[in-house]
Amino acid sequence: MAVWNDGMYCRNGNQTEDEQDAELPCNPLYMLPKEQWWFHAVDNSLTRWSQCDKYPPPDGEFLEIPANGNFTVQIATNRAFTTLSFDGAYTSDWTDGQPHLDAFCMLKMKAWRLALLPRGSALRLIPSLISLPALLTVVSAQCGEPNMYHQGFKCNVTGATSTTPLAVAQPAVWCENDQSKCVKGARQMIYWNQLDGNNIE
Repeated sequence: MAVWNDGMYCRNGNQTEDEQDAELPCNPLYMLPKEQWWFHAVDNSLTRWSQCDKYPPPDGEFLEIPANGNFTVQIATNRAFTTLSFDGAYTSDWTDGQPHLDAFCMLKMKAWRLALLPRGSALRLIPSLISLPALLTVVSAQCGEPNMYHQGFKCNVTGATSTTPLAVAQPAVWCENDQSKCVKGARQMIYWNQLDGNNIE
């Protein structure tokens, strides 16, 4: 699954023409060097899921993120199942009966996390252009395959009034059985089961 919205890289797959049946951002990343999994930059002529980092959104198109606010994205296994394709004709409800186009909720969908990650060395908040990877890590011992998903967006943060710099994020640690080991404050996204670039074991 992937997050689908304005401002996303690879919205049309690895092409510039409109592809309403695109699915490339949904492909998992496993045991790749960092230069290939970072922003889904896989360059493999044998697969269809390659080079998402080279297919940015059109100029002037962003995922709009209101500071201290909420925003809505769509989650689907293919662009065809969102309102970005076929006038939304193939959208459907989730198995829990909730609408497919509900607002993204990190509390209800604990497997998904969105994190702001600057692509360059500096992050400006008013307005700022940043990259927003969506990351899903599945632990094989608990619920599936040990894959990772990494997705790029161009974002515009609006309405920010603070000029406080972001804290330096630290790698997360496993702390389910000992809350005192949990990392406090800003945490890095989890990078796992790759050839290099992992930040957890």
